[in-house]
Amino acid sequence: MLQLSSKKHEYVTALLIALVVWFSLFMSSGSLFSGYHFTDDHEITAIHYSFVHHQSDLFEVIKQWLVADHLSGRFRPLYYIHRIIETRIFGINFFLWSLYTGILAALTTFLLFVFGKFLKLSFSAAIVLAFLTTLGAQSAIWWQLGPAETIGFFLLSVALPFAGLSAAKSQQKMLYQSGFLVSTILMSLCKENLVVAIPAIAFIQVWLSRTNGSKTWLQAIKDNQFSLAVLGLVCLAELLFIKYFLGLRGTGYAGVEKINFSRILLVTKTLSHYSSGWIILSAIVLIFTINYKTNLKQSARLLLKTIYYPFFLFILLILPQLVVYAKSDISQRYLLPAVFGYSVLISLLYQHAKDNYKALDNIVLGLITLSLAINLSLAWNAACVFAAEGRSTQVLLKTITENTEVNQPILLITHPLVYVEWNLSIKRYLSYIAHHDNLYLGTYSPQKDQYFRKALEIYEQKSLEQISNKHQVQCIVVFPELNNAFLKRSSDWFVKTNYQAYVFGNFNRNLNPNSEIHLYCKK
Repeated sequence: MLQLSSKKHEYVTALLIALVVWFSLFMSSGSLFSGYHFTDDHEITAIHYSFVHHQSDLFEVIKQWLVADHLSGRFRPLYYIHRIIETRIFGINFFLWSLYTGILAALTTFLLFVFGKFLKLSFSAAIVLAFLTTLGAQSAIWWQLGPAETIGFFLLSVALPFAGLSAAKSQQKMLYQSGFLVSTILMSLCKENLVVAIPAIAFIQVWLSRTNGSKTWLQAIKDNQFSLAVLGLVCLAELLFIKYFLGLRGTGYAGVEKINFSRILLVTKTLSHYSSGWIILSAIVLIFTINYKTNLKQSARLLLKTIYYPFFLFILLILPQLVVYAKSDISQRYLLPAVFGYSVLISLLYQHAKDNYKALDNIVLGLITLSLAINLSLAWNAACVFAAEGRSTQVLLKTITENTEVNQPILLITHPLVYVEWNLSIKRYLSYIAHHDNLYLGTYSPQKDQYFRKALEIYEQKSLEQISNKHQVQCIVVFPELNNAFLKRSSDWFVKTNYQAYVFGNFNRNLNPNSEIHLYCKK
């Protein structure tokens, strides 16, 4: 009874730690209250507009976005279904969006802790597994509102305890196995790189079945043959669908064309850097060093027994992600789920040192604590940059709407390629939320450029050249690094003294987190 109470206490403590850590980060950085961002959030406004203005029902909107996603060559059906349901519930209240995403962060961290307990990790080692996976550059998925990895990795974390329960609880095995299958399949429907994570997740179920059920590998495979068959068929079907109905050329930043060994090596280096890979090497070196003059062979045998299967999981998780992102390198949200492979290996190495080498226990824990401190600092700084950009975006949009009437012309000076998403985002916000539809596009790129034509289509063929009386332009928005070009090329009609000038910093573009947007509003 005391042991059961102690276990419950551990789980409650872990959940409280996850909630405190994440919401302290969100609130202190300001990301919880950062509001609308030009990246990704315009989809929320467009979905909301369909519900409110077009009076479309839920299934109509889902169909519309799934078709659009398919035509863009992407495979993210559940991501968009989830995103549309969120919009139906939260509308354009971005605080509620951020609050919900923050809760997912805490729950994902807690569920990873629960998985750690199924690996027979101590409380501290399970906490290490949970936070090494979620805290760091990859933490951006918990304050940004657009990544598919947010819901995808949450579903992965749901699948893991189900795998453990199906291995440990024979009476409800069918129920837990069903939960494992459903959550894993739903995970794979969130994004392409999560499809290739299915073999690793399937291996976890067999691994847990073997270790927690005291079975041979053959028995564990036989016990899970149904779920292995289902997941194998689902993975194969999804890969064939992607290959033959979407193609493998990717989206510009990802894809499997033109990959080579040097690119894979570069991504491996980047991934190891962000995933605290140095701890793995350090722990192994320390273990061999302490046993150099005594039982080196026995130590090596014991270590191999500990990391053999986690290392196989590591390979199953890492290799597919290296191939997917070899074209672009890997950072932030793209670190998931690969970073999970590192975290499992590190936490089991720490547990190995804790169980067998008391002299190394605190040293390895110190290395992990140092890494977590670096990851926390990295995450907090990135969240602060994100929050500052959000605040600047709110003030910019508010200033535009306060200084213009509904039908007065607003001019956007932009680069069609560099700001391809921002061009769409500011248009959608001003049209769908602020109801300012009279927007014009100004650019200095070649007029026949495909990106210019696409941007002009978004702006309903309204360009600067079509404004007969340019002195009637009420507001001019100039995106980062274009202000000098605008002032130079508009000198024949733009009189600066007739406009109130504003400068909004903290826009994280062009490798500069303090890029500036200039705004001119007629006095």
